[in-house]
Amino acid sequence: EENVAIVLGKADTSELDEDTRELIGDKPVIKLSLQIGDKTASWNNPDAPVTVSIPYTPTPEELEDPEHIVVWYIDGEGNVISIPNGRYDPETGTVVFETTHFSMYTVAYVHKTYDDIANSYAKKQIEVLASKGFYSWIEGDTFDPARDITRAEFIYLMMTALNINTSFEENFDDVKLENYYYQAVGAAKKL
Repeated sequence: EENVAIVLGKADTSELDEDTRELIGDKPVIKLSLQIGDKTASWNNPDAPVTVSIPYTPTPEELEDPEHIVVWYIDGEGNVISIPNGRYDPETGTVVFETTHFSMYTVAYVHKTYDDIANSYAKKQIEVLASKGFYSWIEGDTFDPARDITRAEFIYLMMTALNINTSFEENFDDVKLENYYYQAVGAAKKL
């Protein structure tokens, strides 16, 4: 019999560490939460994504390459995690993303590149995907664009690009919970 509300508002960043606040800079930071009565409740449902739009005015530099305007999720410890489906929509003047959990989010401008893609036909596409966090498992400054990808990497990239997710109870025996592709492979197997 209590009121239930979805609350979207400006987040208080004072509790974040100095490095995270410096990384965010003057970008908008929002907090999305579920209120039941006067209490905040957690919400996480991979089967029910919520679309969020944040009003945003890009800088002139950002407008030259708007594909690099991204969204970061800020976890409970202040770590920033890229939301790959985040994008700037010039028609509405907003940054739009889908999420399956409520938390703190911010807009960022990231231009990630690798030392070995300068002559690649897919240089721009690789940079945009890397900036959005698609290649989270690649450490360092080498992409190795000519190497073969694994089936797990392919499924992870496709599920992430298509923003497909669902809950599941079982996964393949050789896919471990600590693997970055665990959720994507399990969801793909179920679907």
